[in-house]
Amino acid sequence: MYKDVHTDQYHYMKLQTARQEKGEDPQAFADRCRELAGKNICKVEDPVAQSIHNENAADMLLVSFVTGLTGIPGPQCRYAKSQRMN
Repeated sequence: MYKDVHTDQYHYMKLQTARQEKGEDPQAFADRCRELAGKNICKVEDPVAQSIHNENAADMLLVSFVTGLTGIPGPQCRYAKSQRMN
């Protein structure tokens, strides 16, 4: 089985610097950001701590998505009417 050998810092930077590629629709970009955010979630045994980590990952996902959109983010998000961001 393939094991990802990249560090946590690598995945964090990939998410923080993610940009929408030319010709990529907002939903595909959101899916790519969601995948990167999933690699940044810490896994802990404590359910309260895990929920905090999940909230932080969701916040990072949203910020990275909006920041990485090309053009004006507000209209792009409204036009796409993405229902799958959460």
